[in-house]
Parts: sequence; structure tokens; C-alpha cells
Amino acid sequence: MKNNKKFNLSFFYNSLENLWPPYKKTILLLFDIGIIFFVTTFIFLIEKGNINSSSNQQISLIAFLTIFISSTLGVYVISGQYRGLSLYVGSINLYQSLFRNTLAIILTTTTFGILGIDLPSLRVNFLILIFVTFIGSFIKVLIRDLFLFFKHSNKKNKKRIRVAIYGAGDAGIQLSASLKFSSEYFLVCFFDDNENLWGRNIRGIPIHKPSTLEAKDLKIDYVLLSIPSLSSSERLKIIKSIRNYNCPVLEVPSLEEIASGKAKIDNLKPISIEDILGRETVLPDLNLLGPGITSGLVLVTGAGGSIGSELCRQILSLEPELLVLLDFNEHALYEIRKELINSKFYKNNVASILGDFASEEVLTQLFLKYKIDIIFHAAAYKHVPLVEENPLQGIYNNSIGTYNFCKSIVKKSFEGTFVLISTDKAVRPTNIMGASKRLSELIVQSFAYDISSFFKIKKSKFPKFSMVRFGNVLNSSGSVVPLFEEQIKSGGPITLTHNDVTRYFMTIPEAAQLVIQASVLTECGDVFLLDMGEPIKIKELAIKMIKLAGLKVKNKKNKSGDIEIKTVGLRKGEKLYEELLIDGKSSNTIHPLIYRAKEKSISPNQLWPKIELLEKTIKNSNLDETLKLIKIILPECNFIELN
Repeated sequence: MKNNKKFNLSFFYNSLENLWPPYKKTILLLFDIGIIFFVTTFIFLIEKGNINSSSNQQISLIAFLTIFISSTLGVYVISGQYRGLSLYVGSINLYQSLFRNTLAIILTTTTFGILGIDLPSLRVNFLILIFVTFIGSFIKVLIRDLFLFFKHSNKKNKKRIRVAIYGAGDAGIQLSASLKFSSEYFLVCFFDDNENLWGRNIRGIPIHKPSTLEAKDLKIDYVLLSIPSLSSSERLKIIKSIRNYNCPVLEVPSLEEIASGKAKIDNLKPISIEDILGRETVLPDLNLLGPGITSGLVLVTGAGGSIGSELCRQILSLEPELLVLLDFNEHALYEIRKELINSKFYKNNVASILGDFASEEVLTQLFLKYKIDIIFHAAAYKHVPLVEENPLQGIYNNSIGTYNFCKSIVKKSFEGTFVLISTDKAVRPTNIMGASKRLSELIVQSFAYDISSFFKIKKSKFPKFSMVRFGNVLNSSGSVVPLFEEQIKSGGPITLTHNDVTRYFMTIPEAAQLVIQASVLTECGDVFLLDMGEPIKIKELAIKMIKLAGLKVKNKKNKSGDIEIKTVGLRKGEKLYEELLIDGKSSNTIHPLIYRAKEKSISPNQLWPKIELLEKTIKNSNLDETLKLIKIILPECNFIELN
């Protein structure tokens, strides 16, 4: 029977790879002996002529070979020559071999002198040193390249991802060196903006100008952006240019991540949506990071949520004496607790409390145990459609819960800073969630303005209540970004409520950092607004995310596209655009992205009776009466129609 089995080049690689390590070392040792023997004999032949004509020359050659081989192998073994991996031979091995061989020559000539044998000439020693070093190094590099070739041929049935590196600088060269040993990626070429580099190559890999990305013969699957020192605006410019060719982009970590050891140069990651929105972040004011937190006791409610968890991360980095996590969701609390305990900033200064922030029993135990200095109240129901379907629960948690929480902490003699995390949906609300958050703002303002008279407490120091209002944060649980990502992964379509819907966007870390800084600016009943930059059309965001994934929008003009965008109509209570100011008045603070708003409030004497009545109607599950009360308190709620 005819044998159709093809000869596999990787057979040698597999055989050598599976050898017992001492066998591998023995093979390398025999290589070195062979190199020394043939090089030394060859040089003696050239230098001395026919060695058969003189027994003294034969003795000299045999003696030199014996002593030099013994000296060389002794130096190699002692210095760890055979502990290195052949697959990772580099230029350092050449320098090490030169040093080792020099040492072996010195030992050999010294031994010759001691034994009284005629010393080989300096020229012979020099030639032997150079030839043994460079021929040996060349053979080891050849072995390395053969190993790499066999290794990759062993993976030939696995399709390798064809990539190009954008950036032929130091980071790009380091990345290319890492990819050399990868069985997953195949490096096709470099791209760079520097025209002086075009047409040249790095280790045989050509450098092209960026416009050649459209060349079909390159067949690039991914572009690896490898310029970690880029500013946000420069990165955005490059990403936009690459995106025009519908090619997905991965990037190397930032210089800070590499320097801190958080990531390596080849820890490739997708370009984040933050990079393509073009929002320039402002460095924090160091005078506003730390006061009240460093060496203080900090409580975060909703600690497992999107904003709450990021607040916890950043607060822990500011070295509080204790960070207290409060959340009703067991899994969310467990996850953030686990993350913080594994953080490099953890110093046995995290406490976890599983419970409801509005529970009198939970707060009693909490304030008996800890003397809290600052509270960040991030706990809230924030998903508009869910709260719209469960209005009583949403209003009770967000509004009544905040009322009971504030009332309890004042009774517990809390004298620190209280910061409510609010939302732009509280401004002229068009849905239940927005109305519940506007109510919580009014409640906090009323506590700030008249605590002493309401509780009839005579004391010099009272809590400082404030709130921070901002728009959407990217990748939070309520953001459209995770939804769009899921829809793109599943092949679409992306569902858009309206073509003209616009929203403000900010990253979660930036929002949390600004909230912490705003807490230091708190005086009495402040409403802080965060500068969210320019609003973005959600449709444009969807298009950018499709292109970022290396796909094309499918529409009437491009029926062969990948992802369709479907308009499904505005949801109940959804606005076309959001706003941050109610009365249109705000003033600057010492931070360029934090503003202080001057807004109307309701006196406690007017508000508290209505809030207490509101609590009763909710407990009685009377939705009509609940909505009537909200309409009375918030007449701007036009979405609530009274019978």
C-alpha cells in the first residue's frame, strides 16, 4: 500500500523539544567540542603548515586541544553556559561567549607555561578565540532560528493572525521582538508617520507609510498601535485614520502601566471607546485629593455599583484609615471587597457591611462601631426602564431611602461630609428615576439648610451636605456602551431609540476622581456640576463602535455591511438630550471641571411633611397618590398627569 503520509518538518522540533534536559545539554556540549576541535586544527594547519612533519607540532596540537577543550568546557559549565534556552539566544550570548572563551584561552596558555610546553603564538590564540566565539555563536543562532521555524511549522494547521505594528519606535521594536516567539500572531509589516523610515526595515520586516493599509495584498487582520507615549488627541487622530480602512486596532499598554509592572509590552488590548470620543482629561488637583480621606474613615454606599466601586478603588489609593463598603447586593459587595483586598494599596483597612443603607438597625450598628468622617452616597436604582416598571420601589429606594439615611446619620451625631451622587436626569425629569433623584437632591439640600432647627440640636458642628450631578459614565451598568458591544458581538442590529438622541459622556475613573475632589469643596448644601464636555449623538457613537470593531455599517447605501442600526423609538420617559442645570446659573470653583450651581430648594418645614406622607402612600402601594404627591413637590414633572 502506498504511504501518502507527508514528511513533517516539525518532527525534528518535537523530537528535540521532548528530549530529557541532560540529553539536550549533552548535544550542545558535543557541538562545542566539535567546533573547538575543527577550528583549532584548522588554525594550526594554516599557522604551522603540515603538522604531520613534526612530532613536536603534533604534541603541541594534541596538548592544546586537550587543555583548551577542558578549560572551555569547565568555564562553560561553571558559568551556566548550558542553562540558557536555545530558543532565546541573543546578542548577549555573543558577549558572554567572548568573555568565556577569553578566560579559557588564558587558562590554557597559563597551563602550557606551567607544564613547560611551547606556547602557541599570540596570533594563534587570537584567531582561535575569534573563530570559536563567532562560529559557535553563529551555530547557536542558526539552531535558534531552526527551532523557531520548526515551532511555527508545527502550528501550520492553526491560522495565525496577520498583524501590522503602527509605530516603528522603541515600543514597536520591543513588541515585534515579543511577537517573534508568538504562535498566534504573524507580523506582516510596520507602519509609521515618519517618511524617513518608509522603505526601510526592522529585522527584515518592512516599514510602510500608513496609506498602504488599504493595500489588499497585505491582508492585515489587526493593527497594533505601539506608541504608548501618545497624547489623547494624537491617538485619536491615528485611530480615525486606521478606522477609515475598517481594520480593528489593538494597542500596547501605556508607559505608566509598563513602568509600574501592571502590564507588559505585549499585553495587547482593544482600543477603548474612551479613546475615540476625543475627551481630554484634566489632571487632578493634588490639593483636593486626600483631605478628609487620607487617615480618615470613609463610608461608600452602593459600594459594588459602577460608580461606587470606582470610588472605593480611588479612595483606597489615598490611604484612608478605614474604608467601609455598604451594599445590599451580596455578589457585588463580594467582588469589590475581593478586588480591594488584592490591591497593592490594601493595608488591612477595608470593612464590608451587607445591608440596606436606609435600615435603622444597620446604621445603628455601623455608627456604634465606626466614627465615619465622610460619606459618599452612591446607592440608587438608576435603570430608567426598570424603575419605570417598578415606580414605587424606585421612589422608595432613591428618595425615601435617602431621607431615612440622612435622618439616621444626623441622629447618630455624624459631623463629617456627606456627598450625594446625582444625575443629569434629575434636571426637569421626564421619568420616575429622574424624579426620584430630584427628590433626593431636594432632601439633601433641606438637611443642609436647617438641620439644627429640625432636630432641635444645640451644637456647634453639623454635617456638611452636598451633591454632585453629572451625566452618563462610559461602561457603567446603565450605559449604552455595554449594550452596543453585546449587540455588535452578536452580529447586530444595534437598537437606537432615536436618530437625534444626544448624551454627555465621561469615564468612570474621571467621574469618581472629580466627585472626590468636589467633596473637599463642600460648604453647605452645594450642588456641584461636572463639566461633561460636548454632548455626543448616540448614533455617531454606535457608528464609531462598529468601525472600532473593524466592521462596516449596514444600510441602504451599503447593503453588504456587517451591522445594521435600527431606530426603535424613544422609550417612555426618555429625553432627546440631557442637561445639568435647572436654573441656568453656576459659578467656577478652583477646579476647572467642577462648577457650583445656585438652585432653588424647598424649606424643611414644607418638604418633610410631604416626604413622610409620600412614604406612607408607597408603603400602602398607592401609586396614584404617590404620583400626585410627586407632582405637587415637583410641578416640573410634566410626564405625570393628575386626574
